[in-house]
Formats: sequence, C-alpha cells, structure tokens
Amino acid sequence: MTPHAQAYHLAQLNIARPVAPLDSSQLAGFFSRLDGLAGDPGAASAGPAMLEILERVIESRKVDPPAGSYVAGLLQKGQPQICRKIGEEAAEVMTAALGGEGDARVVSEVADLWFHTMVLLSARGIPLRRVLAELAARHAKGK
Repeated sequence: MTPHAQAYHLAQLNIARPVAPLDSSQLAGFFSRLDGLAGDPGAASAGPAMLEILERVIESRKVDPPAGSYVAGLLQKGQPQICRKIGEEAAEVMTAALGGEGDARVVSEVADLWFHTMVLLSARGIPLRRVLAELAARHAKGK
C-alpha cells in the first residue's frame, strides 16, 4: 500500500500504533493497522469517534512512550517541532487542493493535518472535547 493510501485509511483506524519515524515524504506511514484495513473510506468504523480513539492512542504514547514511536518522538521534541509539522501539513493541504492533485490526496493531507493538530493538543494538555465544545458553541451561535 502506498503512503498516501495508508493516510487515506487513517480515519478508519480502530486502533493504531506508530511505526518507525518518517520524513515528510512518507507522512502517510505513521500508522499500521493492528486489525487489518477495513473496506472503503466510508466504512462504519470511520466517524467522529475515530478522533477520540486517535486521541487515546496519542495520549498513551505520551504517558508510556514506546521505543521508535513517531508520536513519542514528536512530543519529546516539543511544541515548536509539532507546530512546524502543522505548518508543513497545512501547506500540503493547500498544494493538494489548489494543485489539482485530486480529492484522495486532499483527504490524505487533511488527515495528516488533523493528526498533527491532535498531537499539539495532547502536548498542551488540551482534550479534544474542548475543541468539540468550541465548535458546538459556534454552531449554536449561528442558529
């Protein structure tokens, strides 16, 4: 499976574990599935709960960092490095969207951006539910 296909399946992970640290050209290879890949990107395993599962995995890497863990290494490098990765991923989203690289590539890059943003939230001790509450409050104001 190509790195971009792996990233495309990021939203479907039921549980994930980081593999060896990668350079930015291999961003999509952060995770390997423990239970094999499930069907297409619209499978029932994908959804908002996936973010909560991913949050727990990231937190577990912070609390008990396995050797060779990409997430643990990124957390150890600190917020400046995490923010650089977020900037890099944001640029890749824009390049994919404006460069005519197709929807699959945009989805792949957005998954990488969301992932790194979640690592930043973890590094700062901000639970995902705070971001979700902020989105809900904004939605309620818009009604």
